[in-house]
Amino acid sequence: MFEELFKGGVSTAGLIIELVICSGIVVYAGGRMAGMGDKLAAITGLGRTWVGAIILGGVTSLPELVVTIGAVTVVNAPTLVFGNVLGSNCFNLLIIVFLDITLVGGAALARGGKTHIVSALLGLLLMLVVGAGLLLGQSGALLGGAPWVFSALIAILFLVAMRVMYTREKKIAASAEPDPDGLRLTPAEKRNTLVVFSIFAAIIVGAGLWLSVLGDRLGEHEFPGGFQLGKTFVGFLFIALATSLPELSVSISAARRGFYDMALGNIFGSNIANMSFIFVGEIFLKTRDGVYYMFSGVPHPAALLVTVGAACLMTLIAVIGIIGRSKRTLLRLGYCSLAMLLTYIVSMYLVFTLSSS
Repeated sequence: MFEELFKGGVSTAGLIIELVICSGIVVYAGGRMAGMGDKLAAITGLGRTWVGAIILGGVTSLPELVVTIGAVTVVNAPTLVFGNVLGSNCFNLLIIVFLDITLVGGAALARGGKTHIVSALLGLLLMLVVGAGLLLGQSGALLGGAPWVFSALIAILFLVAMRVMYTREKKIAASAEPDPDGLRLTPAEKRNTLVVFSIFAAIIVGAGLWLSVLGDRLGEHEFPGGFQLGKTFVGFLFIALATSLPELSVSISAARRGFYDMALGNIFGSNIANMSFIFVGEIFLKTRDGVYYMFSGVPHPAALLVTVGAACLMTLIAVIGIIGRSKRTLLRLGYCSLAMLLTYIVSMYLVFTLSSS
């Protein structure tokens, strides 16, 4: 029924205007929710790395979650799910480039702690599982016809990742000195925070469903000259960009305040959360076949594999940057940030070429 409200012939300009309006709603609501990070940290009593990776990472990933559910329930387009979450992972890592530009001295990866290596590698492991599932689904050899196996493995690894990160952060918090100037909330302030948070979460849900419909229509829309962008490219660039703008806003704001661990934690935590949404999409699929078998029927499967490869490569580059901790820059960008930027540009070109060919 939701899809019926947005059907009909719409011009190219009309689609773009709708996308801009919907993206603006997502950015505003997501930004307001993410701005409650300090209050949520006060309620949970956990540190900035955990707040960035789990609380802010989860909050700023809510648009991706809603788009995932909408893509498989409203427009039945699992391809849009993969393009969105993997494209969002790539763009989230590209945020490090923006951090370099906004920071005096650049090389944001050299400012954060090495604890982020764990969350980055956990995210990489999840993406490798997704890539393996996509490859096997494409070949039709998904463990003897059990399309749910890889989705279940993603869910298990996600829970393990949360446990590992939580345990590490609890140890850090236990050894840290108490902050006498930390934020203190009254019971009324805590209730108000949760109420406002819920209101903006509801707005995100509505805008996310709208965004999933727009992505489906934009992927099938015929532009002047007769070419189509394809749902993979639309998910990789437009939808991923729109749903990742809250992460961009939060990470830059945290870095400007000197909270580099919170900024990087938000990026890597969001990427882990995004991968878990594939399991959520599996649950919400209207058909009996899993997401991976749905993938085998998409028109441009190679584009999704390029997206997986780009996300994994950018994550590895980020890990190298954290380990090396080099502060050397070129054009205000750390060497690893520059490598990630080039990887993103090349992958965007390849995804566009494969999706529209």
